[in-house]
Amino acid sequence: MLGNPELSYRALCLGGTNAALPEDVGGATAYADFVFAIVAPNYPELQQMREWYGNSFSPAHFDATTLSLAFHDLKI
Repeated sequence: MLGNPELSYRALCLGGTNAALPEDVGGATAYADFVFAIVAPNYPELQQMREWYGNSFSPAHFDATTLSLAFHDLKI
């Protein structure tokens, strides 16, 4: 067996794309509005979106290591 045998029984993220929807964003349509609002500097509800979520959100961000660590306790 190659690698660490303990890891062969753990869920592991090998890759992916884009950030997950923020919790309580309101579904796919509301997420699309949210993403548009945070990237458009003149969007009327930009300040409201930033107050709700915060100033830093990148829709293209994906971190496989963080996700794998979140999956660490899942046994398969």
